Amino acid sequence: MAQERETKQRHNRIALLLSVLDNNGHSSKFVQGLQSVCSAHGDTLVVMDLSDPGSLGQAESFFRLAAQGGVDGVVAASGLLSHHYAGDDIRSMLTRIFSVPVVALGGILTGIPSVVMDNAGGITAAIDHIVRIHNRKRFVFLQGPPKSINATERYNAFCAAMQRHQITVDPSQVIPGDFNEVRARSAFLKYLDAGGICDAVVAANDSMAIGVMGACIERDIRPGDDISIAGFDNHEDAMYHAVPLTTANQETAAMGAQAGRMLYCMMDGAPVPMVTTVSSGLVVRRSCGCSEAVYTKVGTTEKEQRSHDSLLAAHYASRKALYGQFRQLQELGSELITQFSSDHLRELLMKRLPGFGTTYCFLAEFNTENAVLPSFKDGAFPPSLTTIMHARDCRDVKENRGTVIPADALLSSVPEHSKLPILVMPVSSNGRMYGFWALDFSFEYGEFIESLRKHVGAVLSGERLIHMRDDAEAQLRQALVMLERHNMELSYRAQRDELTGLLNRRGFLDVASREMEMPLGNGERHMVFFIDLDRLKVINDTWGHAAGDEAIAAAAKILTDGFRKSDIVGRIGGDEFVAMARIRDEHDIEHIRERLNKLAQVWNNSSGRPFQISFSIGSSEPKTEHDTLDALLSAADSILYEEKRRKKSGQAGGSLQRE
Repeated sequence: MAQERETKQRHNRIALLLSVLDNNGHSSKFVQGLQSVCSAHGDTLVVMDLSDPGSLGQAESFFRLAAQGGVDGVVAASGLLSHHYAGDDIRSMLTRIFSVPVVALGGILTGIPSVVMDNAGGITAAIDHIVRIHNRKRFVFLQGPPKSINATERYNAFCAAMQRHQITVDPSQVIPGDFNEVRARSAFLKYLDAGGICDAVVAANDSMAIGVMGACIERDIRPGDDISIAGFDNHEDAMYHAVPLTTANQETAAMGAQAGRMLYCMMDGAPVPMVTTVSSGLVVRRSCGCSEAVYTKVGTTEKEQRSHDSLLAAHYASRKALYGQFRQLQELGSELITQFSSDHLRELLMKRLPGFGTTYCFLAEFNTENAVLPSFKDGAFPPSLTTIMHARDCRDVKENRGTVIPADALLSSVPEHSKLPILVMPVSSNGRMYGFWALDFSFEYGEFIESLRKHVGAVLSGERLIHMRDDAEAQLRQALVMLERHNMELSYRAQRDELTGLLNRRGFLDVASREMEMPLGNGERHMVFFIDLDRLKVINDTWGHAAGDEAIAAAAKILTDGFRKSDIVGRIGGDEFVAMARIRDEHDIEHIRERLNKLAQVWNNSSGRPFQISFSIGSSEPKTEHDTLDALLSAADSILYEEKRRKKSGQAGGSLQRE
């Protein structure tokens, strides 16, 4: 059978079914491992990424596209999918859809050969170590999502280990969780504030364990000294945390490769075991209480794997690459939303995607002239698609523009052979699906491509609104009300920052310029403020861009509340905000600063977030009637720069106003 398959002219297509693609987590490692096996066979890996998991019917309709595209084998990331759907429902769905060999990856599905992590072994090893080496007896366990197969197995292993050590599992010591760091931190703070007492915490994943460490530090409890903490996964954050995290090492890339090898055996007609378990060794670090001298004797350590210098070099290279990717994505995202046009979208993608290593790209939108766009709860897609873009080998196949294809023939656009995985995703915006996007990609760009998908959805959404406006203009008088509503929405979008709701650069310059032309009251004068959110890059690098977005949104709320309703506040990009206010004397400037600092402190004390909000502020006022708004902003920016310089040098703050 193997020889027969090798002599076939057509390359095989292998489908990987995912819920959400990430950058350095489980799904990207699954892709990495499975791709290595597909490449060795000269075959193409097609990654079917749900992106926005909705109803089971939506998932089934999307994954059915792989079956309709004639894939030769399927690997279903059952562990990740079980965060959203019950295991029995996943198994039944796969059985209904596919007649080709299927392997489950990450969670056991009855009747389907499965590759799983040794969840029990990892949790048991962590507990045995903490009990025997550190003599801890009072444990807390943070659970994962209730539907998750892996989270359930890890909790069951915890209970079994407690019983073996003759430690009673107290229900009040079991904290529900969802694999989220911020919510785990909040939950453990609540536990501590309610009088909870423990000397050890085991979390179902690393993110929650890191959240627990943050809560402990906030309450002056020293991880590793006063309390032992362990996680599960051995993600990069566990390795580089201020208190390195003891954790079970989940070999997700090896799991992906093993699933691929099993799938090829099944495609060749060879028998495979129903369950294959990949071991999870314990990585012992400082968070459990081990010193370097101790933990080199009891478990695998980072010292044994890499030298300190190489660790720092790898970390620096990783952060540098991450920042470079973020800048590329930020620039492309900013360019995309300047126009709601598929032509503009196609031009930018053709220009920018090769920088992400992409050579193939297919983008198509649903034909819905007489139908409503599907939501995430719907179980079916419109029957046909119109091609917006089709690029092969970095070349735009212009003759395919506007071509209508059946939705179930989506994979017909995918190259028969690709050295890189092919990612297939729904394109959505505001809870509605607009079409599909397929492209080849390097797995390290997964999360950035996922973010870019949202920008593409926003463009298609905006373009559809424009088309609706244009159609309304051609209709009879009774349609004019609808037309004006769409025009107002488009105008609002053009002048508003999507993340904060504040005026964007264009909107602020427009409104503030008109304000400068308005007459002033007795003793009033205009004052322009340039405001910088401090340490945004540190927040992004330490807690991720979701935390950075939260910090930006919190800063916007503080500025909105700190200035008067009659003042003009905007965000002009990144960590930069601007404002214009009418003042009477220099005391007004200090009052504004005091209000902002007080509101920021209130947020810092009550938010429960690991980062702080603070501002650097510069201000400037017109000295002559010829001073322009741009000149005032530039002058205020210079004052702001001086304040930031003084902060860094530890000097006391001086005047915030241009002399």
